[in-house]
Amino acid sequence: MMRIKLKHQLNLMFMVIGCFILTISSIAIYYQIMSTLKEKSERSTVSQFQHMERTLLSFRQEVERQSVDLLLNPLVREFLRNQDSAVDHLFAGLELAKLFKAAKLQNSWLESVLLFAGDGDVVSEAQSSPLYQQGRKDMPFYRSNMHQASTAQSFRIFWYGGRQLVDFVSPDVMTDDKHTPLISTVRYIEISQTLRRGGTLVLNISEQALASLYESLAALPDETAYIVDKEGTVISSLDKTGLGKRSEVVDKLDTERQFGSISYKPEQADARQVVYYELESSDWVLIKEIPIKLFNGDLQKLQRILVIALISSLALMMLFSNYWTQLILKPLRQLTDQMQKLQHGQLGVQVEGLPHNEIGLLSRQFNRMSQSIVDLIQRSEAIEAKKHNHEIKALQAQITPHFLYNTLNVIKWMAVARKADDIADSVVALGNMLMPFYKYTSPLWSLEDEIAYIHNYVKLMNRRYGEGIHLSCRVPNHLLQAQVLKFMLQPIVENALQHGFELKQFQGRIEIDVSEEEGRLLVAVEDDGIGMDEEQLKRTELHMKREYAEEDRQESIGLNNTHSRLKLHFGSEYGIQLSSRQGKGTIVLLCLPMLKEES
Repeated sequence: MMRIKLKHQLNLMFMVIGCFILTISSIAIYYQIMSTLKEKSERSTVSQFQHMERTLLSFRQEVERQSVDLLLNPLVREFLRNQDSAVDHLFAGLELAKLFKAAKLQNSWLESVLLFAGDGDVVSEAQSSPLYQQGRKDMPFYRSNMHQASTAQSFRIFWYGGRQLVDFVSPDVMTDDKHTPLISTVRYIEISQTLRRGGTLVLNISEQALASLYESLAALPDETAYIVDKEGTVISSLDKTGLGKRSEVVDKLDTERQFGSISYKPEQADARQVVYYELESSDWVLIKEIPIKLFNGDLQKLQRILVIALISSLALMMLFSNYWTQLILKPLRQLTDQMQKLQHGQLGVQVEGLPHNEIGLLSRQFNRMSQSIVDLIQRSEAIEAKKHNHEIKALQAQITPHFLYNTLNVIKWMAVARKADDIADSVVALGNMLMPFYKYTSPLWSLEDEIAYIHNYVKLMNRRYGEGIHLSCRVPNHLLQAQVLKFMLQPIVENALQHGFELKQFQGRIEIDVSEEEGRLLVAVEDDGIGMDEEQLKRTELHMKREYAEEDRQESIGLNNTHSRLKLHFGSEYGIQLSSRQGKGTIVLLCLPMLKEES
């Protein structure tokens, strides 16, 4: 696997995190501004719709007023009653056609006027050609739903969009512009007291005339506006291709709101924002479609700004990340250099200029570790020196033990020859004490040998002080071969004799109890000497635990020496514990590890 430096990893991490944050922020800003532009466009368009609403409603009112005026005209009502002769009825129809023509000339938005009587008589004015025909029930209008709906509700006006002249009259009565887009109003009037129930007046309005009223809504390219009825049919549009068809966006509108906007994506076309507004007191909905790409002018400026800001931010980020990386890694490099020096044997190296952070804490730990290694080595050397010193001290007492042993052996045989048995026994005991000095080279021997050594020592002391010291040892058989430090009990027993029994004429009892507890060997040496008061005990313990005993004090070779040797050989958790009561005696407890002979 390719190894990447920490510096490059940190720089890469900063760059990735920065790019991610900047990208997310840019996208969020982009869509937020897009949403703001849409809201702004919606508010602006709705404001236009509200201004346009008055114009469109005025137009509707004008058309409806013209429809009422024509239906209430006496010529229309007389024609529908048809109470005159056939000739008079014919002339009435022609007069009525002239009336329609005059109405058309007065209203430029009026494309044609038609009156469909219940008996099939039709009066129209279309393409400047007045027309009156009798009995034309074959006209398309009579078969249309417009006729059925209007006759069901007298005098109510119905609006229809997407219509053409061919939807009302037969082609044989038309001249030109058969397919001109129309918006039609249909109103039925019932004539009472006649067999004929009345007629239906149709005003066909030029769709373009209505579209011209709101064409200012589509001021930009690809914008479009249109009007749909309650059925969703496009009745007027600036884009004529959708006239008479159902709008695709109608079903997506919120019918519970008077106005609003939605986003819409037609098939094979650009996404659009659709703003709608329901005209008051009508079933018309005014709709404007705005291509989203029209916002791109502002968005492109925004994109350029965001790109420049992104590039600038990345450049600054690279500079700052490199600076901060160098700042962070500098103490790490120092720490690495010092660790390599330590690895190559330069002891005691230290990191300087520590920062107040986690790296500084790590460097401080390294400094402590480095110094601890030096201290440990020095302490180890001191311990070894002390061990050798104590061994030397222990061996100094030998004074050429082999020579002394041979000399004592000669003296023993001289005492035997002269029948001085007490002298011979003393010399034998002393010889047995000297034998381990040259027979055993190891600093350890068995507990059994240590007990035997103490017996010889006490026997010799009894020869000197009058046989008043009684030694008893209680050692379990399975502990006799446990390995202990050589001559560890002799200084303890010697202290008991000199300090415990001197004032008692060397009369007393010494008991040695050996036990095992949790992997440790416990040797208790108890005497019934004069003991120590509390102050003497504290002073003795303090002297015993000193690192170096005072050579001119006898007890320094005793308790202090034995305590130090136990710690040096076995560890700081081992050593001697003292307890004493004045007039009752003293107990010295030696604690050392449980070692078998093979250890």
